[in-house]
Amino acid sequence: MMCITRKHFLIQKVSIVTLQASFRGYQSRVRYRAMRQAVISIQRWYKASKAGHSQFVQYQSMRYATITIQAAYKAVRQWVKQKRAAVKVQSVLCRSWYRKDFLKLKYTAIVVQSHYLAYEERELYRAQIKATVLLQTI
Repeated sequence: MMCITRKHFLIQKVSIVTLQASFRGYQSRVRYRAMRQAVISIQRWYKASKAGHSQFVQYQSMRYATITIQAAYKAVRQWVKQKRAAVKVQSVLCRSWYRKDFLKLKYTAIVVQSHYLAYEERELYRAQIKATVLLQTI
């Protein structure tokens, strides 16, 4: 009987050890899967964080480039506006100078014409006086 109980005990012991090994294997697999999921989750978060940072850097770069282009465009627009204003001022000044020169020439021409007409009238008057004197002497 002792032999049977010992045999039975050894069979139970082997069964218990097998059961414990199976359970410990199952626990290890569960822990491994949980650990693997945690690692995958951390890796996803890290990759997403890295991609987000990369996107942010790219956005900042594009934003800076856009602001630079806008500033350059605004400066060019301001320069064009100033140039138009300068051309307008120059045009007004130039027109004023040419008008002043024209009026001076016009006045000079009028004076010359009036002196010439006065000279012609005097010559005509002198010729008439000579003719009158000549007629009176005859």
